[in-house]
Amino acid sequence: INVMLKKLITASLLLGAVSAQAEVVEDLSQWQQDGTSGNWTYNPDTNSWFQSENTATGSFLYDPSGDALGKAVAGDITVTGSDDDFIGFAIGYNAGDVTNADADYFLLTWKKLTQSGLDIGMDLWHVTGSMNSASMWDLNNHSSFRHVAEAKNLADVGWQTNQTYSFDLTYEDHAIGVFLDDALEFGVTKNGAGVDAFSPGGFAFFNFSQGGVTYSGVEYDDINVIVDEQKREALSNSVPLSGGAAALLTACAFGFRRKQ
Repeated sequence: INVMLKKLITASLLLGAVSAQAEVVEDLSQWQQDGTSGNWTYNPDTNSWFQSENTATGSFLYDPSGDALGKAVAGDITVTGSDDDFIGFAIGYNAGDVTNADADYFLLTWKKLTQSGLDIGMDLWHVTGSMNSASMWDLNNHSSFRHVAEAKNLADVGWQTNQTYSFDLTYEDHAIGVFLDDALEFGVTKNGAGVDAFSPGGFAFFNFSQGGVTYSGVEYDDINVIVDEQKREALSNSVPLSGGAAALLTACAFGFRRKQ
């Protein structure tokens, strides 16, 4: 993209950001557990969920509204439990997808250490089928999983116990974006993900073979909220675009914000 177009994209993002705070979700108690394992408990005082079990299968806690398109979710994630396995998120998730042969959502996985052929680090997958223990231990070869992208900064970096990380996720019908600790890790268009459009569904928290995980301080709101200039520029420079009009529209459609 030429210099003039990049300036136009950045200017449009600046104009498109509204000067209002995102509404803090005051009650996540209605989010639902999915999967045959996992023990999720809600703390209303901190609007947080804690998953205590070293799960035998994938365990999800999802927003039953299924209304993530055009929205953003932000918060913190902390692991206090032992082990070295998977934490993460699902985007476009619907009730029952963990065992649904026709599932269609995106899964962000983050592994602490390399083990049994599964590499350390953060990756994004397109899931188009059911999930069980065998499929999770064979992500690279299982028919339900297709690798989409590795994280820009954390592809070979695992999470650390007792460290809190901030996250920001956005979901549009044409693009997914993920920031961790204010750094852009994924900016994936529908073309980059190999789909015609991203499907309706909700945000979800995800654990596999990992307990002692807390998701806290969660904000969930429309996507058109304040994002700092550094994030806007990182996104406009990262997302692969074709054509001036497409570039402008795609850039304007994104919104990210770090929780205040």
